Amino acid sequence: MSSTTPRQAPRPLWPARRRGSVLITALILSAIIAISLASYLRLALHTLRLADRSFYQNAALNLAELGFEHALYCYNRLATAASPETAWTGADWPAPASDGSIRRKFSGIELGAGVLGEVAVYCSAHNPGSGITPVIAVRSTVTFAAGGPPLTKYMEITLRRRSLFAHGMVARNSIVWNGGNASADSWNSDPDNNAATAAVGYGSPTGPARAGASVGTPSAEAGALDFGGGVIRGRVMNGGGTISRTGSAILSNSTTGTGWDSSLVSNDFSATFPPVVVPEPPAAARNRVTSTTPIAVPSSLPRPGDVAWNGVYFYDFASLWTLSASGPATNRLTIGGPVVFLATSHSGRNVIDLAGNASIAVSGNATLRVYTDGNVEAAGNGITNANASPATLQIYGTNPTVGGQTIRFVGNGSASATIYAPNATFQLRGNGALQGSVIANTINLNGNAAFHYDEALGSLSAGNPFGIVKWRELQSSEERALYAARLNF
Repeated sequence: MSSTTPRQAPRPLWPARRRGSVLITALILSAIIAISLASYLRLALHTLRLADRSFYQNAALNLAELGFEHALYCYNRLATAASPETAWTGADWPAPASDGSIRRKFSGIELGAGVLGEVAVYCSAHNPGSGITPVIAVRSTVTFAAGGPPLTKYMEITLRRRSLFAHGMVARNSIVWNGGNASADSWNSDPDNNAATAAVGYGSPTGPARAGASVGTPSAEAGALDFGGGVIRGRVMNGGGTISRTGSAILSNSTTGTGWDSSLVSNDFSATFPPVVVPEPPAAARNRVTSTTPIAVPSSLPRPGDVAWNGVYFYDFASLWTLSASGPATNRLTIGGPVVFLATSHSGRNVIDLAGNASIAVSGNATLRVYTDGNVEAAGNGITNANASPATLQIYGTNPTVGGQTIRFVGNGSASATIYAPNATFQLRGNGALQGSVIANTINLNGNAAFHYDEALGSLSAGNPFGIVKWRELQSSEERALYAARLNF
């Protein structure tokens, strides 16, 4: 018997066309994945480039601000430099152009691997006169070694000297009016806003009393303002603390108003107290005041043979020398020209000490500025000013220690002055009056003392630091075209 092995049925084979379909599908999927990955990588790279350019956009803005700040630094050197030109050339700027403008370029600033920055700065006036508002134009450029268009930023900044006396009476810490009925109001010594015309005095027909006095402190401490039964014709400002007063106190925006108008109180007042910039004339222009070359009374300044610097006479007080006078009214120091006292090494001492009927008298058309870290004691006839504008008599306290200096006006007379001494104690005592403005650490009015703020001091800016009036980025082509030629150098 024979046996046979049954044959196994053959496996069915995939048709060729089905194997091709699978391969095509795989290829399509691979292509889709490849395209997706490539797109993702391109997107990631594009996003990285955008982020990189966004980062350097900020860097370009910082560069522009750097150029502006360097220009502002030079502007604020004008008050102390030997000449307007050296305020700039001493900071490595080139000489100004014939039209008074000045410009500088800062190149090769490394911002990263293969990334360089450049700043071009144009200033419209290197030594702006009174009433001139200088303009600074800045163009910053960021270039990339790897290619791509550069980034540019244009800025335009308008400057103006800041007035230290934009408010009438401001104290860093406190204002206290003790006893009597102290008062504050205002007037405008320059009602036509024309410095070429004569100033008008307080209470004159052309300079009547006004209700524009501003009295305040940025302190938020309770009782930092204590007016007792005083009268304020204007407004009151503080940093948020409660105000102490009696029921008879008056706050009004009228020269005849009564009662306390709470709507005239601002509780969000803030203030900065920049340090005093002391002039630095060369040694040859400093008229030294020592025990061997004193300023005696009666006498006048400037004296024959005294040296002027830029038209001003500077008297440099040695550290142990003070101006002390007492006795009859004939013991008077008359200021007959533009005079500056420099007494910045007198901490703890009386730099000016007047008693009896002795006085310092500023003549008409003369000016006196005092820079000192010592005390000023103006009793008796004190310091008188024949000029209607308080800007002609300025006292600057340079003592860096809070409470380390006292400036005191005592008596029944009237003084016309501006006082900027943010670390000093200021006192106005007796029945006298002060016309002008006061900035101090603490301010005390005693008796029936009267304060009259000169609203024209809000525009007093000579020698003060420059501040920003307007800042804008120039984005349109029309705006940038205004400075394209000036910044192309």
